Amino acid sequence: GIMVDGSRGVNLWVVDSKIQGCRDHGIKASGAAHVVVDGCDLNGNEGHNISISGEVTASIGDNKVHQGQAAGIHITGSTCVATVKGNTVQGNAGPGILVDNGATPKITNNKVTGGKGYGILLHEAGGVVDRNKIAQNGDHGIMCDRAESQITTNDVSHNRGCGMVLDNHSQCLVEGNTVANHTATNILVGGGSNPRVSVNFIGGGAGSGLVFTDGATGIASQNTIQGAKGCGVEIRKEADPRVLDNIITECKAGGIVVSVGGMGLISENQVCKNHPQGVLLSGCTEVTVIKNRIMDEQWGLVFNNGARCVARENLLERCNKAAIMLTDNADPEVANNTIEDTQHYGVLVQAQSKGTFTENDIACSRAAGVRIIGESQTVLIGNVVRDGKRLGCLVEEHSQVTMSKNQLYQNGEAALRLTGQSRVTAEADLVYGGFGDGIEMLNSSGTLSGLEVHRNAKSGVVVSEGSDPEIVNCDVHDNSISGIVVLKGAHPHVHDCDLHNNELSELACKEEGDPLVEDCQVHHGKRTGIAVYTNGRGRFFKNDIYSNCGPGVRVSANAHPEVKDNTIRHGLDTGVHVFDHGKGVFERNKIFKNGGDGVRVRSLAEPTIVNNEIEDGHAKGVFISDQAKAVLERNHIRRNAQANVQVSNKAKPRIFHNHISDGQAEGLVISNASGDYQYNDVKGNAGDAWRIEGKFSDPKVASNQIHDGKGDGLHITTEAYPEVKTNKISAHAGLGVFVEAKANPVVENNEITENQSGGLRVAFESTGHVRENQIHNNRTFGLTADTNSVPVVVRNKINNCQGPGMIIKSGARPQVEHNEITACTVGVRLSDPGTEARVFKTSCSGTTETGMHITHKARVRVEECH
Repeated sequence: GIMVDGSRGVNLWVVDSKIQGCRDHGIKASGAAHVVVDGCDLNGNEGHNISISGEVTASIGDNKVHQGQAAGIHITGSTCVATVKGNTVQGNAGPGILVDNGATPKITNNKVTGGKGYGILLHEAGGVVDRNKIAQNGDHGIMCDRAESQITTNDVSHNRGCGMVLDNHSQCLVEGNTVANHTATNILVGGGSNPRVSVNFIGGGAGSGLVFTDGATGIASQNTIQGAKGCGVEIRKEADPRVLDNIITECKAGGIVVSVGGMGLISENQVCKNHPQGVLLSGCTEVTVIKNRIMDEQWGLVFNNGARCVARENLLERCNKAAIMLTDNADPEVANNTIEDTQHYGVLVQAQSKGTFTENDIACSRAAGVRIIGESQTVLIGNVVRDGKRLGCLVEEHSQVTMSKNQLYQNGEAALRLTGQSRVTAEADLVYGGFGDGIEMLNSSGTLSGLEVHRNAKSGVVVSEGSDPEIVNCDVHDNSISGIVVLKGAHPHVHDCDLHNNELSELACKEEGDPLVEDCQVHHGKRTGIAVYTNGRGRFFKNDIYSNCGPGVRVSANAHPEVKDNTIRHGLDTGVHVFDHGKGVFERNKIFKNGGDGVRVRSLAEPTIVNNEIEDGHAKGVFISDQAKAVLERNHIRRNAQANVQVSNKAKPRIFHNHISDGQAEGLVISNASGDYQYNDVKGNAGDAWRIEGKFSDPKVASNQIHDGKGDGLHITTEAYPEVKTNKISAHAGLGVFVEAKANPVVENNEITENQSGGLRVAFESTGHVRENQIHNNRTFGLTADTNSVPVVVRNKINNCQGPGMIIKSGARPQVEHNEITACTVGVRLSDPGTEARVFKTSCSGTTETGMHITHKARVRVEECH
C-alpha cells in the first residue's frame, strides 16, 4: 500500500488512513526513514500489514491492524528503532507482531487477539513487551526464539498454544504478567533458555502452568500459579532452573513436577491444594527442594522412579495421603523438614525405595508418622515422630529400616511397629510417652541397640509372631504394662538391657514366646520382674533381678522357661513364684534377701529347681503347695526367716540332694502333703529340722542327713503318716524324732543319735511302725512311747543312751518286739496306770541300773526277753 525507502531521507506520517487488500504489505518502511503510523486501519493485506526494517525510526500507535495474510506488524533489524503502542492487532494469518533479526522495539498497550499464529513472535530480538493484551490467538501468545526481551505486565490468555514460549537460548525478563487459560502450557521455557520469570499470575489452562525443558535454566520467582489442568511447574529434559518463592495452587496434575533429567533448586514456594501431589520428583538426581511450604495436598512431596534428590527444611502440613512419599526405587536425602497433621502418613516409603531421613519433625499423622513397605530400605536419623493419632513408624512387607537417635513420642498406638518379615536396625533412639506400646515387632527381625523406651501407656517392647530380633543395651522403664513382652512363637535375644520401674512386669513371655534373655538388669518393677505364662517358654541366663515389688520371676499357666545363673534378690515379695500348672527349669540361681518366699510353687505347678542358692529371705526359702509337683535337687537353702522349705496342701514334690541349713525357723515343713524326700542335708535350723503334719501328709523321707538343729530333728504330728527310712538324725537340741497327735508313720532303718532331749518319742495317741532303727548315744532316753500312743516297735538297736533305752508310760500301749537295748541306764522302763505293753524277744544288756523297770501300775507282758 505504502512503501518508504529511507535512503532518500523520507519522513512520513500516515494518519487516520485505511489501507486494505494490497497484494503485498500494507505499509513497508526501510532504510533511514522516520515513520509515524497513527490511527490507521490496515486490513486484509497479503503481506504484513505493517513492515518496518533497516534504520527506520517508527512510531506505530492506535492503529487497527487486522486480517492480514502474514504478520500484523513486522519489525526487523538491529538498527530499527520502533515503538508499537496502543494498537489493536487482530485476526492476522501470521504472528500478530513479529520482531526479528536483532530488533529491539518497545511494544506496549496493544491488543493482539484472534490471530491464526503467534500473538507476538520475538526471533533473535530484544526490546520491551509491556502491558499488552494477547489473547485467543491460534498458536502461542508470545513466542521468544533466541530473544532477550523484557516481557512485563501483559495479559496473555486463551491462546490455542502456550501462553508464552521462551526457546532457543532466550534470556528474557518475564515479570508481572497475567498468563492464563491456554490450550497448552501457560509458560514454556526450553532450548537452553535462561529467563527470569517473576511476579506473574499464571492461571488455568489445559496444560501446565510453567514448564522448563530441554536444558533451560533461569529463575521463576514470586509467581502465583493457579488452577492449571496440568502441573503448576514442570521441569524436565536437563532443565536446571531455580524455582523460588512462588505460590502454586489448585493445579490438577501436581504443583511442581520434576521428571527424568530435570534438575534445579525449588525453594521457599507455597504449594497447596494441587492434585494429586504438591511436588513430584520422578527419575531425577540433581534437584534440591528447600524451605518450601507444601500443604493441603493429597500427596505432599513425592519421589519416584529412582529419584535421588535432596529435600530439606520444608514445611508440609495437612496432606491427605502422605506428606512425603517415596516409590519405585526412589532414594532421596530428606532432612530438617517439618511434617504436620497428615490424614494418613507423614512419610510413606514403598516399592523398593530407600531414602535417608535426617532430623525431620513428623507430627500429628493420623495413620502413621512413617510407613515403610514393599521391600524398601530406609534410614532414619535424628528424626522426631510425635503426636500421631495412631502409629509412629510402621515397617512391613519385607522392608528394612535403619534408625539412629530418633525420638518417637506421644503417638496414639505403637511408636514403632514392624510386621511382614521386615527388619530393623535401631540404635540410641528414644521411644516414650505413647498411648500404646512403644515398639511392636510381629514376624520381623533386626537389632534394637541402646534405645530408651519409657512412659508408654502399654508395654515398652512387644515381640510377637515368630520375630527374632536382638535387643541389646536398651533402657526400658516406666511403661504402664510391661517393659518387654514376648509372645506367639517369637524368640528374641535380649541382653545387657536395663528393665525397671514398669507397671506389671519388666519382661513378660507368653503364648509360645521363647526369648533368650541374658545379662540384663531387671529391677524396681512395680509388680513382677519376669513373668512367663500361658505356654510361654524362654531362656533367662545371668540376669540380675532385684528390688521388684512383686515376684522376681513368676511362671504360670503351662509356661516352661529355663531360668539359670541369675541373681534374684531384694524383692519385696517372692523371689520365684511358679503356679497354675507352671513348669520350667530353675538352675544355679542365687535367690536371696527377698521379702516373701525365696521360691513359691503352688496350684499344680511342676518346676525343676536345681543347684540354686536360696538364702536370707524374710519368709520361707521354698514354699510348695496346692498339689504342686516340683523337683527340688542339689539346692543350698539357708538362713531364711521362716521355714527353709515348706510343703503343704496336697503338694507332691521330689526333693533330693539339697542342703537345707541355718534357718531361723524349721528346716523343712510338710503339711498335708506328700512327695519323695531323699539325700538331703538338713542342719543347723533354729526350729525343728523337719516337721511333718496333717492327715494328708504321707511323704517318703529317706536317706537324709538331719542334724545339728536347735529343735527336734523330725517332728511328725496331727495324723501324718509318712514313711521315714534310712535317715541319719543327729545332734539336735530337742528330740531326734517326735511323733504325736495321732500320727501314724513308718520309721524304719534310721540312725538316730546324739540328740539332747532323747532319741525317738511317740505320744498323744499316735501309732505307727518303728523298726530296724539304730538309736544310740542320745541324751535322756533312746525311745519313749507315752500319752496313749500305740506304736509297733520292732528290731531296733538302742544303745549308749544317758537315760533309759526305752520308756513306756502315760497310757501307751506299744508292741515291742525283737529290739536290742544295750549300755543304757535302764533297758525298758514302764510306768503309770493305763500303760500296757507286750515286750517280746527284746534283749536288755549292759545297763547300769536294771534291765527292765516296771512301776506305778503299768501292765506288761514280757515274753522271751533277755
